[in-house]
Amino acid sequence: MCSSDLAPEKTKDVEVGFKGDFLDGHLRTNVAAFYIWRNGAQNIVNALVGVNLTQFVQNAGDVRSYGAEFEGTFLPWEGMEISGAVAYLHSEYASGSFFGDGLGGPVDRSNEIVPRAPEWTFNIGATQTFEVTGGEIAVHADYAYTTEVYQDFATADLTAPGLNDGVNDAAEQAAAVAFTDTQNSFSRLPGYGVMNARASFTLDSGFEFALWGRNITGKKYYNALFNGYGTFGTAIRFQAAPRVWGATAKY
Repeated sequence: MCSSDLAPEKTKDVEVGFKGDFLDGHLRTNVAAFYIWRNGAQNIVNALVGVNLTQFVQNAGDVRSYGAEFEGTFLPWEGMEISGAVAYLHSEYASGSFFGDGLGGPVDRSNEIVPRAPEWTFNIGATQTFEVTGGEIAVHADYAYTTEVYQDFATADLTAPGLNDGVNDAAEQAAAVAFTDTQNSFSRLPGYGVMNARASFTLDSGFEFALWGRNITGKKYYNALFNGYGTFGTAIRFQAAPRVWGATAKY
């Protein structure tokens, strides 16, 4: 369902960049920097109402994001192509930003972490092709890495009833902060890197045969989670696929 007083999300952004070819076309680069203003950012909220889990959309304050990106392709010798990219992102709620209503009033999310916004991502890959009688052989490998990311992030509602009644205020507020910190720790996905590889033989007739592997180092990592600590007292992380090998043929 959707909150009845849901306001529009308004976004503005500015970007500057540069694209260039160097070394007689052997090196191509693309560099960009950006700044984004998100006012009234809309977030999906999971909440427990009575005994039922419900989901709704709520305005989550104003978000400020900035960062930079670099992409490059290099052709060092005949048949070899090396490509890569790196991106930096800083994203946080603006000072004085509020997240809807808590039990006792608006919850201040100033300078809070924005969910699903990894600070760094990068990837690099290389492909070598060989011309042979009757077709072409290609060998490829790539690696991609993403730093830690929070799937959701909560702020302790220190205005809730029971925390502003003048009785054990300090202890109750400390407990609320500790509870929220634990909840947030469960929403964190650690950074991870994955390597893939592929070798193929393409015939002049259009047939292609390939052997490939995903996550060839057998990295064990989580790529999704459900954080129900604030409602059910538990959280679940979902493990990504293990090392996978395969073969394909296509025309």
